[in-house]
Amino acid sequence: MSRLIEQPDGMLSLLKVSNRYGRRGGRGWRPYLLIPKYLGVCLFLGGLVAMLAVGIAFRPDERSGVEAWRDWRVATEAMSIIIRFTTVPGLLMAMMCGSVLLYIHGLPVWRMRWIRVKLAAIAISIPALHFYLSGKLAVMRMFAREVSGNGKTVDFSRGTGDIAWYLGVLSLGIVVTTCIIVLGRHKPRLGQSVATLTRTTGKDKS
Repeated sequence: MSRLIEQPDGMLSLLKVSNRYGRRGGRGWRPYLLIPKYLGVCLFLGGLVAMLAVGIAFRPDERSGVEAWRDWRVATEAMSIIIRFTTVPGLLMAMMCGSVLLYIHGLPVWRMRWIRVKLAAIAISIPALHFYLSGKLAVMRMFAREVSGNGKTVDFSRGTGDIAWYLGVLSLGIVVTTCIIVLGRHKPRLGQSVATLTRTTGKDKS
């Protein structure tokens, strides 16, 4: 990448700029990948928020009757649809576009500490969140069917406990996802100096 600079005598000359911080000259495919990536992130986070809103709105308690638990059964079906058609597709879209962006930028981005922290957070939180929410949702759906069939002989405290844990983990997932988004947006150095990146780049060239 080159840049025009003005010399003291008024003449213009080209200065070659080294790509040390992961940015390329020209826009290339980046805008076309960022748009679907942002859309995927919005679908994923919006799906989590929608599930939390449905869960809070239809959440039964130990004193609720069978009708309330039947409504909760419908709510669990709605949350299952949100997972299949909103959160999972949005997550896959964001991950695919993000992977291509990382490949385009190459090694300079991998040297940055914030991207390593971001990828580690995604690798730990997203699978754990997915497997827990999917498994717990299946348990709650089975419990709701059991209540609908024979509500008088069911221990409602077991179902309300599962619901409380589900909504708590779902809220935690929203907070963690928001923190990952903020990390990727602001790109903090996290104690990493520019001189470290410069020395690393010089070693790679030698």
